[in-house]
Formats: sequence, structure tokens, C-alpha cells
Amino acid sequence: MENIKNLNLKDMRLVEGKLVAEICEQNIAEIINEVEKGFAQLSNGDAVSPPFINFPTEGLHGKEGHVHFKAGYVRGDDYFVFKYSAGFWGNQEVGIPTDTGFFMIFDAKTGQPVSLIEGGDFTLTDHRTAAAGAVASKWLSRENSKTVGIIGNGVQAKLQLIYLSKVRNIESVKVWGRNTSHVAEYIDWMGKKFPDINLVGCKEIKDVVSGVDVLVTAVPSSQPIIFSEWISKGTHITGVGACGPTMQELDAKVFGLPNVKIYADSIEACSTNGDIHHALEEKVITRSEIKGNLGDVIIGSVKGRASDDDITIVDLVGLGVQDAKIGNWFYKKISC
Repeated sequence: MENIKNLNLKDMRLVEGKLVAEICEQNIAEIINEVEKGFAQLSNGDAVSPPFINFPTEGLHGKEGHVHFKAGYVRGDDYFVFKYSAGFWGNQEVGIPTDTGFFMIFDAKTGQPVSLIEGGDFTLTDHRTAAAGAVASKWLSRENSKTVGIIGNGVQAKLQLIYLSKVRNIESVKVWGRNTSHVAEYIDWMGKKFPDINLVGCKEIKDVVSGVDVLVTAVPSSQPIIFSEWISKGTHITGVGACGPTMQELDAKVFGLPNVKIYADSIEACSTNGDIHHALEEKVITRSEIKGNLGDVIIGSVKGRASDDDITIVDLVGLGVQDAKIGNWFYKKISC
């Protein structure tokens, strides 16, 4: 019991998800900047982002739950972070949230826990993931990108467009989802935020994919839904939906297209998780054909897009360094 007392859990600051969502929504540009710095710090060797743990569970109504544990620290920051997040999509059938989790913030000098931050929809994990998508498009999509395809209509699909709009001047968006009524709700919700953007729902995925400047895939798929013959020259693809070894959005042949340049948030993590993992496993590509990590592009050690005809792919499976950066930022924000 003495060891438990020494943790000083009674002094931990508990933060509700509603406050988290409000603060994040008001500070999107700052979050993009923090996550961008985190990728650069990881590539510079200044961050600790250990391999994450994930596994599936049975879930409800035949839909697997996906469980993730991540941690990270950036040297010089005041805090390190441990994060649990999970997606249980069968929960929709019983009216409870599909996303769950929490952040724990620890003092980097003493190791003492200082805060427990509630997860859920539109909280830290959702925002840091959307920020990573914006960073990927900032560095690898064509600067004049105006047309966007969104695969998915959930929280992440919403935030990806909101964050993308901070780095590119978006004029039109095509969106697909499995449930047409949810797509209609997405268009209505996003239309109120972006009245000047033309939002169109598509019945077929290929209609969303073809002819767009930026394609964002944000569905928890266990089989490929994006195929190489649909993709146009010059498209930038940000994949965020497939974050575990059994998940996949992009068919492996996408990675074998002419003029394709492949990047990862972490080559090491993507070698065993997400879409790159499947392309390697099916021997469509070798590890040497992956150009580098997103942070390498940011710091200039790896080249990004060289031509308007390049097809660029960034596979984002999510890293502890992203959690470390947004966790430090958020705790300082509420401590001011």
C-alpha cells in the first residue's frame, strides 16, 4: 500500500472529454504545429516513441474491437505520455460510443502522474491523428490541391477535412461511406462549417477516388477497398484508417503504381501494421522502396514530391510521439 500512496494519485488532475474537445477545436493550428514538430524531433533522434501494442477483441454484433496502447516522450519536454485508445464499432448497435480511451500525463523529472485526460470522440487522439494527416498533405500533396476525396464519414473523416483545410485551399469534396444516411449527415455537418466548399456524396468508392488531388482514407477496414486502377496521376493519399496488422484500406497493388512515392509515419511500425505491411507481405514492394518517414521529409533528409505527376502515399498508423506532443501541449494549455 505504501507504493500506491507514493504515486500521489489523489493529486492527479482529471479532465473531462467535453473540455478536451472544446480546447482542441479552438486551437487547430497549434496542434498541427506540435505534431509536425514531433515528427521532425523523432527523425532527429530527439524523441522516444516505442513500439505500440495493439490487438483485436471479439466486440459486439460481429464487429471486432481494436485496442491500442502507445507511449512517447520528447527530450526536453516536461512530460511523458501513456495512452490507451480503442475502436469498438459494434457499440453503435447499443447506443454507446465507438471510441474510448484516456491519456495519462507524467512528470518527466519525477515520474509522478499529474493528469488523467478522458478520451472519446473529438478528443486528443482524434485531433493528433487529423493533425498528422494535415502535415502529410502539407509536405507531399501538390500546393495547388483543391479537390479532395474522403473515404469514411465518422469523426476522423470530419476532422481530416477540417485540418486539411488549414494547409490547402479546398474547393470541392467527394465523400463515400457504407451508410448513405450517414454520408448525408456528414455533408450536412461539414456544409455548415464550410459553406463555400462543394460537398458531394458518392455511391461508389471509385467515383470518390478518381480525379482528386488529395485522397484521405479513414475507415476501419479489414480488406482493401481502394484499387490502383482508380487512382489518377498526381494524387496524394493519406491513409489513417488501417492502424493494425489485420486492417487494410489500400490494395497492395496501389503501392506498385508508376511514379509512386511511399512514406510512413514510421517505417518500422508500418512494416507490421497498416497498408504498407500488406504491400510488403504480398511482395509488391520491398522495404528499400519506401522513401522514408514523414519526419525525414520535414527535416530535409529525404526528398518529397518531385513532380506534379507523382503519386504520393503516406501510411499513418499513429505513433506515441504524436501523443507525447499533444499531451504536453494540452496539459500546459489547461495549466496556464
